[in-house]
Amino acid sequence: NMRSKLDILIELGLIAGVVCLGVLALTALVSADVVVPERDVVAAVRDYVRGAMQEAADVEITCRWRGDITVEGAGPVTLHVGPSSVEGSAGGAPVSLEVRRGGKTLRSLVITAETAYFDTVAVAARPLRHGEALTPDAVRFERREVTQMLRRTFSRAEELAGVRMRSML
Repeated sequence: NMRSKLDILIELGLIAGVVCLGVLALTALVSADVVVPERDVVAAVRDYVRGAMQEAADVEITCRWRGDITVEGAGPVTLHVGPSSVEGSAGGAPVSLEVRRGGKTLRSLVITAETAYFDTVAVAARPLRHGEALTPDAVRFERREVTQMLRRTFSRAEELAGVRMRSML
């Protein structure tokens, strides 16, 4: 029972098609893009900002970045964060984030890091009048955000000695 030339050509065509599909699938796997998850970007920026601080502080760092970063090609990438030449705005400090593979920078982005400073500070425990002395019964100490008032708050009861209210509260 001899197969016809047409049957052989159809069979060879099917085999060639399967081989081509296999090569295309393999090429797609080899040249797959790398996705850097948002959480890794945010963690890298937070670590950099925390490390760049002059002193230990109670601070919360948020990142004005949303979404994953996709870079072309296969192979592991690293994130490098450093100072940015872009001028900051109120409430945020821009940092430079580079996505690198080997020594080559694949993507360079400017990401804004926001810092909120916290401290335990004196707050009014009751309504206070102009000229009233800040005595231990007039205040209580609470953890509050002090970003806009850095170094202009009272953190210890001893600092209140002789201080009087300048306005009503």
